[in-house]
Amino acid sequence: MSKASMPTAGKLVACVGLAALGYWVGIEAVSLLKELSRMGYLPPLGAGIGALVGWMVIGPDTTRRDRGGLSSGLKGAVFFGLLFLLSIGIVQMLRLAVRHRYDGPMEAVTDIFGQAIKIGQILADPMLLGGLAIGAALIGAVASWAGGKWQ
Repeated sequence: MSKASMPTAGKLVACVGLAALGYWVGIEAVSLLKELSRMGYLPPLGAGIGALVGWMVIGPDTTRRDRGGLSSGLKGAVFFGLLFLLSIGIVQMLRLAVRHRYDGPMEAVTDIFGQAIKIGQILADPMLLGGLAIGAALIGAVASWAGGKWQ
């Protein structure tokens, strides 16, 4: 196995840190999406996506010396946001598909992006976006430090 695919301290710190940040984003999203029905699954979904993005996106950057931790954290925030919105869009599409709101499967698949955009507009709150960007940048810096310290 290559060294980049092995577990490292940087990957662990990025995984745990972004999972915690994702849980917070999920809690904030529930408060912003009150008009949509039953969004209680968002905090665990955010934590899961955060852990995945922390391990697979931010974590490998901690082994490279040429990249700054802040930029890899911001890259992770973008990946997290896109995956989070896409996941919510898929769940919303499945809810509507069970209620027979679509004429065919292609309409349902294309509505995933429509649902994600609609929810993304609601979640475009400065507090949420700023917290995600600052938190992910700090997590990237700490993960980069941990990757250099315990290698």
